[in-house]
Amino acid sequence: AVFYVFTIIAVEDSKKKNPMTDKILFVAAIILLNLVCSKAFIRADLTNAKSYSLSQSSIQTVRTLEEPLQIKVFFSENLPSDQNSVSQYVKDMLSEYKTAAGKNLSVEFYNADKEENARLASEYGLQQIQIQEIKNNEVGFKNVFMGIVLSYADQIECIDPITDGSGLEYKITTSISRVI
Repeated sequence: AVFYVFTIIAVEDSKKKNPMTDKILFVAAIILLNLVCSKAFIRADLTNAKSYSLSQSSIQTVRTLEEPLQIKVFFSENLPSDQNSVSQYVKDMLSEYKTAAGKNLSVEFYNADKEENARLASEYGLQQIQIQEIKNNEVGFKNVFMGIVLSYADQIECIDPITDGSGLEYKITTSISRVI
């Protein structure tokens, strides 16, 4: 219907040249292009070392999944900035795994500050770690969860603690390989 209206305007405009109609058509085209692009997801890793892309072995590992793999991520909220960046890195990396694996991989994120989620993390065998926190010019310590649980069929594997992003892809891929 929208294209029909713009076609009528364009046909009428071709009979007489009106700059206002050109502006309206341009704005409408930009809006339509924006709507189309918002539905399409395109991501590109432009770093030389492909730092934000999975390796071929990781992609191949998750593409060979025959049963659903569940990944449960337990992170406490309100982490200091350096640990919060680790949390974001884990989310980004797991979204890459999810994209590569398709329907055979599900990822769930749990706020480990909630008592029931902390209990569940402990039942899986994840340990709380103590991190240093600076608040109101005072140094303190906080117990937090920062771990991942992978479950595949009747196998469970934990990656705990995750305090930085170095080697995380290797840890996740080797853990997936062990459970499958």
